[in-house]
Amino acid sequence: MSISSLIFTLNCGKRPPFDDEFYDKLSDLLEDTDLPQLLVFGLQEMTSILEGTSPDTIQSILMQISERLVDTISARYDVPFNIVAVNHFGSIGIILISAFLSKFHKIVKSVGIPVGLFFSSTKGATGVRIQYEWERGKYSELTFVSLHLNAGEGPANISRRCEDLLSICQGMSFPDGYGVLKPRSHCFLMGDFNFRALNNSFDFAQDEKILLIQKERGIVCEFSEAPVTFSPTYKIQVGSTIYNAERIPSWCDRILFLDYKRGDTSSYDFKEYNSLASMKISDHVPVYLKVKMPSEPPDSIINSRGFLIDRSTNLSDNELRLLPSKLYDYYRAIGKGKTTDRNYSGDILNL
Repeated sequence: MSISSLIFTLNCGKRPPFDDEFYDKLSDLLEDTDLPQLLVFGLQEMTSILEGTSPDTIQSILMQISERLVDTISARYDVPFNIVAVNHFGSIGIILISAFLSKFHKIVKSVGIPVGLFFSSTKGATGVRIQYEWERGKYSELTFVSLHLNAGEGPANISRRCEDLLSICQGMSFPDGYGVLKPRSHCFLMGDFNFRALNNSFDFAQDEKILLIQKERGIVCEFSEAPVTFSPTYKIQVGSTIYNAERIPSWCDRILFLDYKRGDTSSYDFKEYNSLASMKISDHVPVYLKVKMPSEPPDSIINSRGFLIDRSTNLSDNELRLLPSKLYDYYRAIGKGKTTDRNYSGDILNL
């Protein structure tokens, strides 16, 4: 059994997508798509920095977007769709929509994690974890995270993005006691990673060398990406397909997933991984992934105690723990540069 999904991410450029163009282009995108069991929308920079400090404002904007998405998708398939979950942190949001609402169980929302300057909410992440009943009494757990990492070019900013990813993995908390990573859960990261191109290449593993890989700290999380065949998604002049000459065109907007081990009988079935260049409402081009997920998730990369493990041996050196940290310990450790040198206990929800 598999779970068909459409995953979509857009940096809105500080303007919430209320334009008809957003929904018209999305409807066009769905024309060649069979009825998905789940649609996931990750949105970053939905508003100005000031508006992003008001949870009520962001919640209101997200609900307006969610309702318009439901109407658009329902009209496209002539089937009633519903909101499964909505979550946000700062101006970063995530929306889950489905026509099969009764199949979703144990919907939990993360406590967001800031990684912006002075721990502001301009950068960070928010997420949703759900259980999907693919057969009566049989469930698959799915984790989705919408994120926005530090911007800028050069070695210092590459290092900062590496820290951002680690901060999100160690700092984001779900009510089940786990963070972004959880044993026996599918996991998708979507958003504006702010990866910057070098030598006209889109291979993040070679160019940025940061995809949850920080060799000097022993962090190797096995996330992957479907083959990239689309043009750079940033920085575009709004309303056109012309790149801004002040920036190096880059593949900032990505969708990554916790992959299966080589040789596993299960694997993701990618139908399409592409950008939607015809949508010109932002200085970013949205990116989407059409995928069928096996009901059986990839092997865990953390153990039940939250320590990173080697999937080839299922052993851990018990050095890197990725369970949620208490906020005051977490930020104090960041300030001392020790986020990977200590084991945290407790839950971000139980200060």
